[in-house]
Amino acid sequence: MSDTITIPCAHCGNAVTLERPNTGMVLMDKLLMRLTEGVVHDQCYRDVSAARQLKEAAERLQQRANKWELLCPAFFQSSEEWLEEPSSARKVNKAAIEKALEWQNGQKGILLHGRRTGTGKTTAAWLILKRQHLEGRMIVAMSHTEFTRTATLLMKESDKQSVAWMKMLSKCDILFIDDLGKSKFQTFDGTGKAAEEFLFDLVNDRMAGMKPCVFTCNKDGETLKASMSEDRGEPFLRRLRESCVSVNFDKTNFEPKQPKQEQL
Repeated sequence: MSDTITIPCAHCGNAVTLERPNTGMVLMDKLLMRLTEGVVHDQCYRDVSAARQLKEAAERLQQRANKWELLCPAFFQSSEEWLEEPSSARKVNKAAIEKALEWQNGQKGILLHGRRTGTGKTTAAWLILKRQHLEGRMIVAMSHTEFTRTATLLMKESDKQSVAWMKMLSKCDILFIDDLGKSKFQTFDGTGKAAEEFLFDLVNDRMAGMKPCVFTCNKDGETLKASMSEDRGEPFLRRLRESCVSVNFDKTNFEPKQPKQEQL
């Protein structure tokens, strides 16, 4: 014989009607009842657990999004919306931006280069970084001028500080340096020497550790090489080519050609 019992679900709270086992043996009936409850509520538990995991993931994503505002300069925080209606004063290379956004995190980084300014190199870089940030990767971002200034300052401080800074830049998931070559490597007072040494060693370390870099640069390869010392210029350029996918923002025409007007 058996009868039914209605109890609230321990996971969702909804009332569930179960058939109460009645074998005549108290211990056996209790065991069968627990097994029955477990089977009935198993799917409910999975649904509630999945919903909780989804909610927690959404909360973590929101937390990452809030932290993005601390990492990204205010000018580039609305890059997605800006690309839809860019300023008429800037001739954005949308084809190059789309190509850049195809980049996936891996062993190779990406170099966004071109001598023209205002084509969207830095905008594309921050769009790439936002995707990586929201996926949970640690990003360190700075301009080349800031990099040079910090390297020069640490050269005058203790070796311990220099090692700690280099370790952070070497171990972060993605390193972004904007306007590579903007700050001079070779100066009369020698302040660029430390930056050159730091940068050369840094690219070596990240290549060895298979950690990608994101660079933007307004110089071509030969100009960048010429701005460095003779013994590092060519090796550094070779490492850039080996460790980064290259996207040229000067390669695509920005505007359709207009038909020539006949002279009067």
